[in-house]
Amino acid sequence: MAPGDDSNPAGTSHTITANVTSGGLPLPGQRVTFTVTGQNSGAVGVCLPADCMSDANGDVTFTYTDTNGAGDDTIKASFTDSNNSLQSATAQKHWLAACGDGTVDPSEQCDDGNTVDGDGCSATCQIETCYRCTGAPSACTPNDGAACDDGLFCNGADTCSGGSCSVHGVDPCAAGAECNNVCDEAHDSCHVMAGTACTDDGNVCTDDQCDGAGACGHAANTASCDDGVFCNGADTCSGGACTVHAGDPCAAGAECNNACNESAGNCHVAANTACTNDGNPCSRDVCDGGGACAHPAGNAGATCRTAAAECDAAEVCDGTHTACPADAAKPNGTACAGTNHNTCLNACQAGSCVPDFRTACCGNGVLEAGEQCEDGNQVAGDGCRANCTYELIPGDGNGVRSRDSHACLVEWSVVNPNNQPATDLRGRPHYTQRCKNNDPTCDFDGSATDDTCEFHVVACLNNVDPQLASCSQAGVADPVRVLSPLARDAANHASLVNALQSLRDSTGATFTLPLSEDETNVCTAPFSIRVPLRRTGQHREAGRVRLITRARSSLTLSQTSKDSDLINLMCEP
Repeated sequence: MAPGDDSNPAGTSHTITANVTSGGLPLPGQRVTFTVTGQNSGAVGVCLPADCMSDANGDVTFTYTDTNGAGDDTIKASFTDSNNSLQSATAQKHWLAACGDGTVDPSEQCDDGNTVDGDGCSATCQIETCYRCTGAPSACTPNDGAACDDGLFCNGADTCSGGSCSVHGVDPCAAGAECNNVCDEAHDSCHVMAGTACTDDGNVCTDDQCDGAGACGHAANTASCDDGVFCNGADTCSGGACTVHAGDPCAAGAECNNACNESAGNCHVAANTACTNDGNPCSRDVCDGGGACAHPAGNAGATCRTAAAECDAAEVCDGTHTACPADAAKPNGTACAGTNHNTCLNACQAGSCVPDFRTACCGNGVLEAGEQCEDGNQVAGDGCRANCTYELIPGDGNGVRSRDSHACLVEWSVVNPNNQPATDLRGRPHYTQRCKNNDPTCDFDGSATDDTCEFHVVACLNNVDPQLASCSQAGVADPVRVLSPLARDAANHASLVNALQSLRDSTGATFTLPLSEDETNVCTAPFSIRVPLRRTGQHREAGRVRLITRARSSLTLSQTSKDSDLINLMCEP
């Protein structure tokens, strides 16, 4: 059937055509029955041909009128003969409401009999905003006071008046909460734009901004912050807290500004801590406590300019100035050693060392009070020390330790600066003294041709000798026995015996034996011992003279000690 699906205004007529065929050929003269169901169920129409018989082409038309208004119908056609009983497919018919006919169809809200807008019932039969309509045909009047919508959000709630949506409320957002109180017409919302500042939550590690959805958000940030601790370095926010720290802020600081001080909140090294030396001996190189290496005056007494010569004074810092005092010479008359290395025979004058004999001076060649010996020089190792005391030779053999406790009763001194070996195994002057014949430093006979060495020897009794720390001064009883040289060596024997009868100390006081324990460092005058070379045929060999004494400590002591002393004097060719 055709049309198979069609629409017409309600209340109008509809015509449909059925085509009867068999084997693809039209069947004329067949009675066709049309059946309508739906909105106009059972409707009776008019056929053409009038008897509803198919024409020569097999066609039959059927026309009926909608009497029930808008709705849908289904239409079928069928026929029956002696051979066939056929039914067509279903055709659809839609009856559309007809606005303006004064009838309110199901699809219409009103129908005032016209299709004019603005009278309360629109041209499509819908009640217009701010009207109310009743009856059919509809009578429409303004619906004052009814809620309406003018399409604008930001003028608030709307109300009808005089048939139009003309009464409006207040800004719907004005009384809204923070971040939800700014009208946005484009989006019909009160949401403040995202990123707009809002109430501070007091946490520097969050950003206080509207979230764009009507709330004040506090998202975590990575801003700089301060955890109140200086020594962990610059602080940065993370996760809403001040938890990221750069590390010691002082580690890479300059000298004197690289030690973290939490209490003071700085990097200043403590005042007076040593820092880089500026090379000035008259300044102190210390941190100033303010982060800098300072160089204030100081070091009083430190040498800032060494003496350029013997009579040039070394300058020292005064402690109050950073500059070294002006260069100056030693005062005139200051002792100096000169070319002969003797401060008794030279003195400074206008910065130069010139000859100048001085009294009361060890080394001037004059035996004076306070001196045990005076050899005219200030050189040690020649029997007379540089302080004019004898260089004592313990006479207890080759430094036997067990004899040290009484070896200081008698000791020797020999003028022999070149003796070899100079010391014994314990580092003390050796008891064997060797002199080359005619060596003027140890052979004092004045002859360059004889075969004898004349030694100058001194014997000292009851000595305070630092070499013999365990030996106490116990005095010396009378006599000191001379065991060698024997009497047959008359000259040498007499020289030693006579020397022991005339004793003196460094003050010039004279003594004779016995000596009490407090009469110490008493010595003979220098005496001569002559040692001839030995001859064997045409050969000359070393000669030797031994000086051997035996002494006892003072008889006033409850227990006496004995001291046997030996010195070997050897003359070598």
